[in-house]
Amino acid sequence: MMRERGTILFAVLVVLAIGSLVGTSVLLSVDAERNAGDGVRRRDQARALAWSGVQAVMSELEQQRESLLAGGAPGLTGAWVLFIDDLGRQGVVRLLPLGEHEVDSAMSESGKLDLNHATVDMIEALGIVDRPTAEDIVAARARRPFASVEELLRVPGVTREMVYGGGFDLRIDPFAEVSRGSIVGSEAPPTFIRLATVFAFDPNVIAGAGDLARSRGTERLNLNTRWSPQLGRAIARVWDDDVARGVGQVMQSGIRFTRDSDIVRAMRQFNVEIDMWAMVLDSFCTSDDAYRLGRVDIMHAPREVLAAIPGISDEAAEQIVSQREQISDVDRPTAVWLVARGILTAEEFEQAVNWITVRSLQWRVRIEVGTTLAASASEGGAADRLEEAALQDRMVWEAVIDVASQRPRVAYLRDITMMEASRALADRWLASGDLSPDDSWAPSFDIESRPALETASGTARADRPRMDRSQPSIAESREARAAERTRQREERLAPRTPSERPTAGRRNEAGNARTAPASDQNRDAAVHDDEAPISQVDRRIGRWRGSGGSQ
Repeated sequence: MMRERGTILFAVLVVLAIGSLVGTSVLLSVDAERNAGDGVRRRDQARALAWSGVQAVMSELEQQRESLLAGGAPGLTGAWVLFIDDLGRQGVVRLLPLGEHEVDSAMSESGKLDLNHATVDMIEALGIVDRPTAEDIVAARARRPFASVEELLRVPGVTREMVYGGGFDLRIDPFAEVSRGSIVGSEAPPTFIRLATVFAFDPNVIAGAGDLARSRGTERLNLNTRWSPQLGRAIARVWDDDVARGVGQVMQSGIRFTRDSDIVRAMRQFNVEIDMWAMVLDSFCTSDDAYRLGRVDIMHAPREVLAAIPGISDEAAEQIVSQREQISDVDRPTAVWLVARGILTAEEFEQAVNWITVRSLQWRVRIEVGTTLAASASEGGAADRLEEAALQDRMVWEAVIDVASQRPRVAYLRDITMMEASRALADRWLASGDLSPDDSWAPSFDIESRPALETASGTARADRPRMDRSQPSIAESREARAAERTRQREERLAPRTPSERPTAGRRNEAGNARTAPASDQNRDAAVHDDEAPISQVDRRIGRWRGSGGSQ
């Protein structure tokens, strides 16, 4: 009897234990699901905060667009609070510093070398890669333009150190000695992330040099066309009848303007005074494209980028960096001050003018968001405590805001919250010996279909690392598409007889179809592709619009 009672008691205890385990498991699973849902909610809240910060920066840059068109630099709010909930937590958005020689919270993208338009010599002059690798970069963009600097990691020979270097510091600790998110200054080894871009779009509008301030923001007058009464009237509206007649005589004499250097050459030929160069270059252009791509903003470019521009030596680059802060608002709208101050000769300026500008309409920002207690952010009554308060649910986004058009847009957007963690993992991988320092983070691809060329050192580019062609059909289809695009481009650029030229789809006031613009009829096949676009299209890189939609 006692044995039966003991058995029953043991069974009851086992049942109770099992019930307790089941109940505990259910409670833990419910709690885990609740925590997971809370984590998702917090992440969504952080993303909403980050996107609100991007839109806030975009709004501030849009309000300052007139000043930016005249060559000014933006002034952005460093930190702000978007909400305070019932628990006293506040949503904080703040901008991280990006460079010691830049605007504290924004970095000019136009002050860098555009990888989609720079020549092999210019890329090599940055001092990051050798000539064969620079040629590989140019060959890669011929297949498809780079959408970001990070895409260089797919080019054979380009390593993560060449792209990022040691310049990124996304320290979790907001009170660290090194600025959070900073990109190191000019004393650091050159890297593509600091010196290169794919977002350099200078709007083809008047900046307001001299007496042209009243015309700021209006389209420049395209001289890469035949002379016509309509062009004469347009010139007279900006200048006067005498200038219109003079330009007409020059154009009718057979002088052609296909690049800005042609305008400078003509001014030198006709002994135009330097004082007039600024207004001439600000009001006239050689393309009817909405944006001039690949221009370098000499007011924000580092010395390495300036020295890579044709016509600008290392000594001239040093002088530009040391003197540009002294330039008055009167001289700032154009780059003619380079000649007026004796930094460049007229001949050197003629070489450089096709590659330079004096304003930046694309700015890179790094936005840090999170939540903190209102008391901790306002402790001590100092306003700058908001910029130093420790954040929970922290997230960091990097964006490039483009205000080249009247409607601002986000040209580039990336979540870089885990950048520091990924760098730590990569460093650990390097230490383990599983990864070579010369290896890139991304797989390379074959960027060439042409025969290997011998370099000055005797190394054939065919010996450079290449992806194993395990799927030749894909490679062949890519080559076929590239060949077809090349053929179509050559057909568009080839000179045509009048009977071969198509008529445009636009109609004149009488409703009759009119012929293609004279700029297309007279375009020389030898014109530089980047300086004389073949169609009036928005060729800017980037997809995001201000409303969040895609282009």
